[in-house]
Amino acid sequence: MNNARYFTFMEACEFDSAIRTGLGACVIKKRWRATMRSQFILFRRPLKCFQKFSVKSQIIYWDKKWLYYEHLFLSKNELTARGYIKVAWLEKGKVIPPEQLALQLGLTLVPQEKPDIVLQMEQAETFDPNKDLA
Repeated sequence: MNNARYFTFMEACEFDSAIRTGLGACVIKKRWRATMRSQFILFRRPLKCFQKFSVKSQIIYWDKKWLYYEHLFLSKNELTARGYIKVAWLEKGKVIPPEQLALQLGLTLVPQEKPDIVLQMEQAETFDPNKDLA
C-alpha cells in the first residue's frame, strides 16, 4: 500500500465513526462538513499488496475547536502504522465546538490531559517555511 492510501483510509474511518455514532445523520441533515488542519503518519512496517489489515480509530483529544484522531493500522495483530488527524466540523463555514457535537449524541465530554502527540502536532503547525528554511 502506498503512503497516500493510508491517509485515505484514515479519513474514511472518521466518516465511518460519524455514521456509527449517529453524528452522520446530523452531518447530512444540517450539511455539516469536516475540515482538516493537519495529519501525519508513522510507519513501522509495510503492508504488502493484498495483505489483510484493519484500522482501529479513536478520538484521543479535543479542545474548543478540534478533534484529534489516532488510527492504528494492524495486520495479524501487529502494528504496521500509526496515523493522526486534526479535524474540525463546520456549519456554514463556522466551527462546531466538540462539546456541541457531543450534545448532538447525548454525550458529555470530560476534560482530559493533552497527550504528547497533540503537543507535537501543535508544534509542527508553527513551522514557517519562509522563516524556518531561510
